[in-house]
Amino acid sequence: MEKNCFMIFGFESISRKSLEQRILRIHEIEDVVVVANIRQAGVLLKEHRIDVLIIMPECINYFNIIQQAKTCSPKIKIMVLSSAMQAEDIVNIIRLGISAFLSLEDALDNIRTHLDAMLCGDFPISPSIAKYALTTERRASLETTREPSVLSLREQDVLELMAIGHSRNDIAKSLQLSPHTVTTHIKHLYKKLGVHSRTEAVFVAQQEKILCLDHVTINSDNIA
Repeated sequence: MEKNCFMIFGFESISRKSLEQRILRIHEIEDVVVVANIRQAGVLLKEHRIDVLIIMPECINYFNIIQQAKTCSPKIKIMVLSSAMQAEDIVNIIRLGISAFLSLEDALDNIRTHLDAMLCGDFPISPSIAKYALTTERRASLETTREPSVLSLREQDVLELMAIGHSRNDIAKSLQLSPHTVTTHIKHLYKKLGVHSRTEAVFVAQQEKILCLDHVTINSDNIA
């Protein structure tokens, strides 16, 4: 299996050094490059293969580095770490097509789990960030664009299993469906709810009383 090349974008700090050391202990890592200058980052992104970009909380211009990374490497996985951010910025950063959005504490505690999930195509997001975004600008903007959120019985079944952390394959087995059919149901319910991830779907469905599972705990390690 091909090993991944990482870039960490952020100024010198204890948290950055700690994150770098933890990433280096993962055996699937080929190299970790650390930069604090956006121009230097741009040169490296153009001249070298960078598979994963991790942006530290002290970055003052998330948008420039994310857009530059996407331009240089369309398939790059981008993990944004946050300590404190305005709701509008959270929403706008999610819309840039990042691959993970985590609090710094969450990332340091579970970096291997979150990286594995992100590289498998999931969208790790700290529940506090997801909830904050959904209860502010993002929820308001989606109200005017989404279709009526009446789910079919099968879509409801899929959503309930998603809410308790089941993977797509697990859902397929539980409902005796093909994985492709489950993926189709998920796309349809996302469109009806006006969302783009598992976390968003569960929060919106609970808020609109479509999903009433008081015992549900969002599993950010399996977010799709």
